[in-house]
Amino acid sequence: MLFFRKNGKKTIGIDVRSKGFDKRALNANVKLIEMDAGKLEFEDETFDFIFSFDSFEHFLKPEKVLKESLRVP
Repeated sequence: MLFFRKNGKKTIGIDVRSKGFDKRALNANVKLIEMDAGKLEFEDETFDFIFSFDSFEHFLKPEKVLKESLRVP
């Protein structure tokens, strides 16, 4: 996420809790939002792509997150 922001791309990161947001991303003006990945508050086809890293093993309902991840790009 930080890589894309540093290369001029608009980036938005979400996490279920805002307490853990990466300070490097905050300092680079990445838009970080507290949100449930299984209930994304974005319109269909909002994004060019979705990137997830080391997260699916932490979701209680990964199938809901996958469905949402396919809906918004």
